[in-house]
Amino acid sequence: MKKSGFTLNSIPKDKELVALRMINSTASGGTFKDLTQDIHPDNMDISIRAAKLFGLGIAGIDIITTDIKKSWYDTGAIINEVNLAPLLGRNEISKRNLCTFYKYMMSGNGRIPINIFIGGNKAMSDAIKEQNSLIGQGIACYLTTHKTTISQYKSEMVLPFVSIYKRFKALLLNTQVQALILVIQTDEFLYTGLPIDKINMITDLEEDLVSSKNINKKLSQDRVNELLNLLESSKG
Repeated sequence: MKKSGFTLNSIPKDKELVALRMINSTASGGTFKDLTQDIHPDNMDISIRAAKLFGLGIAGIDIITTDIKKSWYDTGAIINEVNLAPLLGRNEISKRNLCTFYKYMMSGNGRIPINIFIGGNKAMSDAIKEQNSLIGQGIACYLTTHKTTISQYKSEMVLPFVSIYKRFKALLLNTQVQALILVIQTDEFLYTGLPIDKINMITDLEEDLVSSKNINKKLSQDRVNELLNLLESSKG
């Protein structure tokens, strides 16, 4: 406080900042400031080297320095933290740069192709052919029904649930998946809603579908049409 010109009897002006510590901390009332364009090349270089030292492609490097515009070598700056999981989007500066960050990290628009086959045995057969074709092109394509999931290695994946919704969500979290094929044989999505907002292709084999509540019960045509309308709403 004394270095900032304040005493214990000082009366700060409205919204005037009074520093109580030598080192700023957002947890104690500090503010964020974007100094990206002011960082000295040496400081940028040592930050990148610190991240690479730990094999990190994404990292938050905390440097304590008197002036980020000057080289760490001249100011005696130190790296006090290498954060494995930086809090992206925590403040307005970070939020403004998220789009640039995502474009750097993702190829294309960040989506994978999702194709749907609707029907029974014929739909499954055609879907497997499509999967094999994509795998033959070097694309790690996975296929799933409500009870069976086939990996890019053409072997069955063990998943602990009988649900096309849950299996699909699990596959979306698998970073190996480069394309997905869904074989819809029940009306489950009419209860859960779609787990996606965009479908690339829909192939209806016009085979009988069954109720997700009772696999021995054939779906009525009205119920099938309702499912088709739901899927078509996300096609694009």
